[in-house]
Amino acid sequence: MPFNAPRLKIKRADKHISELNSVFERFIQTDFHELVIKDDANTGKDVLQFRMLKTLPEDMPTIIGDAVHNLRSALDLLICKSVAVTHPNQSLRYVHFPFGTDITREEFIKRFENEIVHKCLSAELWGDIVDVIQPYKGGNRAFCALHELDILDKHELLIPMLHIAALTDVHIEDETGAFVIKGTLSIQFSNPGGVPVGWSTAFAKRDKIHIYDKGKPTGDILFHEGLVPLESQSIIPTLKQLSELVLGIVERFEAVCFRQS
Repeated sequence: MPFNAPRLKIKRADKHISELNSVFERFIQTDFHELVIKDDANTGKDVLQFRMLKTLPEDMPTIIGDAVHNLRSALDLLICKSVAVTHPNQSLRYVHFPFGTDITREEFIKRFENEIVHKCLSAELWGDIVDVIQPYKGGNRAFCALHELDILDKHELLIPMLHIAALTDVHIEDETGAFVIKGTLSIQFSNPGGVPVGWSTAFAKRDKIHIYDKGKPTGDILFHEGLVPLESQSIIPTLKQLSELVLGIVERFEAVCFRQS
């Protein structure tokens, strides 16, 4: 019998990741920004400003949290199924995937040496957890991050950070045509914490500058600053990689359990 339960959780996570991508793509195509020319009285220069007119969709953090939780739950279901295959009478009430993100490899082994997971899993699978998956401090950083994100989501929303790398098809020039910005404008704008803030650049003052096209933003959503070890990493590709990682673990456990049963 295949390990359907953890696979269903991964499948649901993938749907959330796809939904997140769709929500972001719709947002990036909306009229959420403006470009304006301001006079800086202190420097005598003109200032080109990029400003957000609205925040990212408010349901983004909950979609991210749902994806993370389903992937993390898949691991607990995996361990329960693996234990049940070889120990069908074992109570699964307190069985969970072992994590020790705050402890070293040696401390991890000692912490779980008397736990159900260690006692009921084969030596081969326990060896995989310790030496391949490495769910402890100094081990697999991405895998540990999944566990930490799931815990964090229970205490605060996983608010994404919008990053705009550039504006394409910008067209700005003065009446004489001596000053022209046309094409792609690199701006490197981010909004930590989801709060709309601005980007600006100054240049020598010109007369009658017109913004004919404010351009189309190209960007991404990132994990917010301070969220170690995923700080400033792209959210959607990272979630996809975590999904593939969890699926790989499920396939490995499934194959070993079938061979041993």
